Amino acid sequence: MNSLLHRLHARRTGRRRLLTWLAVALCAALLLPGLPTSGLSTAQAQSGQSGQSVYALPGTLRQVEGKAFDTALHTFDGNVYGLLGKTPEVELEIVRLRGLGPAEVVKVWGTLYPSGLTSQEPEIVVESILSASTPPSPATATPTATPIAAPGVPTAALPQATIATDALNVRSGPGTDYPIITALTLGTTCPIVGRNAISTWWDIRCANGVTGWVSGPLVVVTGSTANMPVVNVNPPPAPPTATPMPSPTAVPMPPVTSAAWRVSFFNNRDLAGSPSVVTEVSNLDFNWGTGAPAANVPADNFSARFERVLSFAPGSYLIQLRVDDGVRVYVDGGLVLDNWQIASVRTVTTQGVLGGNHTFRVEYFEAYGNASISFNVFMLSSDLVWQASYFDNPQLAGSPAAVRGEPTGDGFPINYNWATGSPMPGKVPADRWSARFEGTFRFESGDYNFSANVDDGVRLYIDGIRVLDAWQPGYKNTHNVFRKLGAGNHRITVEYYDDASAANLRVWWDKINTP
Repeated sequence: MNSLLHRLHARRTGRRRLLTWLAVALCAALLLPGLPTSGLSTAQAQSGQSGQSVYALPGTLRQVEGKAFDTALHTFDGNVYGLLGKTPEVELEIVRLRGLGPAEVVKVWGTLYPSGLTSQEPEIVVESILSASTPPSPATATPTATPIAAPGVPTAALPQATIATDALNVRSGPGTDYPIITALTLGTTCPIVGRNAISTWWDIRCANGVTGWVSGPLVVVTGSTANMPVVNVNPPPAPPTATPMPSPTAVPMPPVTSAAWRVSFFNNRDLAGSPSVVTEVSNLDFNWGTGAPAANVPADNFSARFERVLSFAPGSYLIQLRVDDGVRVYVDGGLVLDNWQIASVRTVTTQGVLGGNHTFRVEYFEAYGNASISFNVFMLSSDLVWQASYFDNPQLAGSPAAVRGEPTGDGFPINYNWATGSPMPGKVPADRWSARFEGTFRFESGDYNFSANVDDGVRLYIDGIRVLDAWQPGYKNTHNVFRKLGAGNHRITVEYYDDASAANLRVWWDKINTP
């Protein structure tokens, strides 16, 4: 009975507080027509104080009598703050959580006014308040339709995969050996319900009924996949035996396999028409000089296509070619390197995330003079922590120009000094670009100091909650404390932009207390 009376009293108090809030706003609008209609906005404007941002400040709630605010937050370091809901909805949520009793721990986001707005005591204008037992939901794009959840997986908890290439094949299993079901276009977003054992392919369930597997490096993942279940599927079907088509000029076409490179030579620069020679080689490493690459192929003005399935341990890789003249490289049908031009011998590179089997296609042409091409792949790191999305504008606007996995750097979670160069030459400009880094990290419970050394702007989020916000041009150091971070995996998102001249980004965090 006492509990019931307590809840009824809390509801009456909430209604009284809401009516008071609305009355203050109405009076402010009538008496001060040139000011905002919100009573809190009027008080903030008249106070002359500069507020201090509060992020996830933990504490318990107590009812207060005889003050302009009727709820106080008691923090674990002994401080007391009056709470003022920024909106009527927030005010009602404060009252609801207070009604759960003095043992209920909450976290508060908002703006602290040390000298108060409606009193002489410290007050917080609350933008958001949550029970500490309810983890905040990660920031996700607004869904366009209700997703189809896998059995036993709550829809709200599902991470999302957004297609980051012009068209991406959806396959019946986690690998390019599985049949193609359909293709999804750039920007399509679908929930993820499973993964393969090495987290290089995602099992998706789209709202339009499309289900299947997509390659991890070719999508942008939003939300945590740390607890995503491994989905076991049957091995891919054996390829059907091709029926030969008799033709007096037909060239035998060996299949693209992992055993060797299938090479097709063309008697023109443009890979046009039927190949004049098709063969297999174990290594893609040729220096033909001024000679012809094969019988029935000219020494100049020819082109070639090299195809092979290569297998990789999960990691970040450097793809390197030394070439004279032009070259293009495709991975699983997506263009990853384009240097299709007449030029003397040079080294061209690109980076990417690889894992499992991938189909490589290398296209080459020779104009005149010397001809050569060599191909190598080097592992940069097996610890792919970040999914990095790079944009060719400083606003993180539109689709990313490139998406790839990246490791941590030199003892810091993020540590880059691009100086006056581009992070991805040919895809991202040297100035006025932006990037988003997303990764999942395991934390012990406690208080953490998050820091950044940056030129120009940076923002950092924990599970969608903004912790650092220094989105201005120029060099700066910034930090903020996130208190009572719960133990377990948390999604860290770092947003960065470069305005002009030098560009660097270093991000790190430290635990500042022990249990």
